[in-house]
Amino acid sequence: MNTLTSTTTTQARPRGNGGGYMHGLDILRVIASTAGVYVHTANWFAVNQREFSLNGVVRTVVADPLHLNPHLSFTDVTIFMVISGMVVTHVADRERPGQFLLRRFGRIIPLLVVVLFITAMLINLGVFRAETKQTSLSFLDVLAGVTLTGFFTTPTVILVGVTWTLLLQITFYSYVAATMPLLRRRPWLPSAAAAALVCVGLSLASGPQPEPVHRIGVIATFITLIFIGQLITLVRSGKVSVGTGSAIGAAHFGLFVWADKLGGYAYAGGGMVRTAFLAILLILVVMYMSGPITKSAFVKAWSARTYAIYLIHPVVIYPTLAALAPKIGNIPALLVALVFTAAVTEVLHRYVEMAVHQRIRRWEKQRSS
Repeated sequence: MNTLTSTTTTQARPRGNGGGYMHGLDILRVIASTAGVYVHTANWFAVNQREFSLNGVVRTVVADPLHLNPHLSFTDVTIFMVISGMVVTHVADRERPGQFLLRRFGRIIPLLVVVLFITAMLINLGVFRAETKQTSLSFLDVLAGVTLTGFFTTPTVILVGVTWTLLLQITFYSYVAATMPLLRRRPWLPSAAAAALVCVGLSLASGPQPEPVHRIGVIATFITLIFIGQLITLVRSGKVSVGTGSAIGAAHFGLFVWADKLGGYAYAGGGMVRTAFLAILLILVVMYMSGPITKSAFVKAWSARTYAIYLIHPVVIYPTLAALAPKIGNIPALLVALVFTAAVTEVLHRYVEMAVHQRIRRWEKQRSS
């Protein structure tokens, strides 16, 4: 995701040391969204056994020297999740729990529902195939897919693969709202308690398990990255010491490594831990950037649209490539797919994502007046 999220889901940015906004987070969202589109495009070409020349360049220049997965899988997820933890922790400091949940869920849920309904229609029209391979959906399938409860059913019903990260966001938002008093009085405590809860969750979810329990293990595994983002913000703001933040952050990363060793939770290949580590280092460096590029209107606009890009790009790119690549060639088809993705993204951002956001803000203003 922003975040999808990044979230990819909110464009508030923690302040830098000088009091200005951290424009480096915008360029990181751009990097993450570009990586996400590349990963899924490269995977499509690989699955369909079609040549994609950029794959060779990426593998030679980046993936092989750094021992990453061939298609750089998981780079986008790590960046979006860590940024989400940073940003959400920042805004939680100035919002009430109810207000916090309304704004966060108001930002992610409406667009998610619209995209998933569109996807369900495309599946039943035979234009798109669900992540869980369904080629037609019943009413109950659509309901399970749109509400994300299909992640916990047997068989699973997942319409768009990237939406699994929204389970992490929803869990984190709920946890932050519930622990907001602690976050303000003992800022280190919620993330420390979360590490203990993750340890319990992974212990319960190890070994053979039904789908709902397995999904709890997935959430426990990857939410550690969001808490690392939370700790980065708390340390930068001076609310948690460097030593305490580093110790709790190391505990979360250790749990992430443990989950990778347990197996069954890694969707992105054998280089997941190394990718996460390098992506976190990239964030720690780039978030301080504040030059003409990071402050440009283009980067800011792209950054604001990364959640929409994250959700919609597979739904647009896959059918477009399937329809056009055999007729006009791989690269021309990809260019058309990217143009379509940009156009659909703009419509969704303007008329769904921002429309709902603005309506919520107007409603809040009316209540306070």
